[in-house]
Amino acid sequence: MTLSHVNDEVALQVRDTGIGINKERMGRLFRRFESFNEDPSKPSTGIGLSIVKEMAEKHRARIEVESEENRGSRFTVFFKKGISHFGTDVTIDDTFRAVTIDEMQREDLNEQTPLLLAEEINGHPTVLLVEDDDDLRQFIRSILEDEYEVHEASNGKEGFEKALDLIPDFIVSDIMMPEVDGIELLEKVRTNIHTSHILFLLLTAKTTLDSKLEGFGQGADEYITKPFSVSYFKARVKNLLQRRSELQCYYRDRTNSSPVVMSRARQTTDVPFNEKDLAFIRTVNEFIESRLGNSDFVIEDMAVEMGMSRTVFFKKMKGLTGLAPIEYVRDVLMQHASELLAKGGYAIKEVSYMVGMNDAKYFTKCFKKKFNMTPSEYKSFYSREKIVK
Repeated sequence: MTLSHVNDEVALQVRDTGIGINKERMGRLFRRFESFNEDPSKPSTGIGLSIVKEMAEKHRARIEVESEENRGSRFTVFFKKGISHFGTDVTIDDTFRAVTIDEMQREDLNEQTPLLLAEEINGHPTVLLVEDDDDLRQFIRSILEDEYEVHEASNGKEGFEKALDLIPDFIVSDIMMPEVDGIELLEKVRTNIHTSHILFLLLTAKTTLDSKLEGFGQGADEYITKPFSVSYFKARVKNLLQRRSELQCYYRDRTNSSPVVMSRARQTTDVPFNEKDLAFIRTVNEFIESRLGNSDFVIEDMAVEMGMSRTVFFKKMKGLTGLAPIEYVRDVLMQHASELLAKGGYAIKEVSYMVGMNDAKYFTKCFKKKFNMTPSEYKSFYSREKIVK
């Protein structure tokens, strides 16, 4: 299945390498109760494609079918972009609507944007607790549940499945467990791009140096040996979240070249980072930069490019940078704007258009929010710097 953009349409394409469809059947393909399945062991009601056609028509989409006998078939559904093609008889629920750079300009900076869904907003950090001992798991849960949203798993296999589903802020895991132990779970988490950014605290009764080195070698962020005091455990978890804030600052500033921002980035150069996550951020940045000046830029395109669902991409970006995707895009645009202003030769309104923001007033508001000075003040600062040099 592939997704592509063709002029003013989005094309969703599905293809197979089956027996194909002959021309006589092609004309009856979308009729309800028409079944062409000749295998009695695999009965068909003949309503699947008719439902597809009905749903496509509701979205004012069109379907094209290409097929060659003994070579396979290709079904393509073309969806029109935007909502202008719908009539007044259609009520649009834009809760899940894609958000463009132009539309960001109409959102107040102090309010949640449409990109933030209700299920994605939670006041408490999410922790996945992986422990095979029921009593100990419940004890640790009682320590954390007042301040964190706690989810549980009884072994590493179940833990990894839940990590992929939840994308928690951090994982607390025992080492000695059946099926998949804590070290194996840590390795799986660190090597999967969906979960590689998740903070990981290993919990074990083993106190040997070798076990600790093995845990840190796989990328553990914290290591606590049992028994432990409640106050000590809470302190290590808070330290873990503080480290997450430092990492978020680090990943946010990887492409920044402004002295205002780089001074902050240098303060976090001693923070251990994940090369897989750094590569992820670079790819995201390249995607944004390749679309500079495109006011029709859609955030959801980025999730597709990264091979993630919208929700997983949101959680990955939020966990990695501390910013929702739409906020991160805005941050990158402001950085590029700062570089253009520092070079000189461009009016502020020109720079605004060059980064894809058609409202100069909104651009100024965003710029000041990031750099604590207006674009004109920033431009004047660099002009003075050049004179001094």
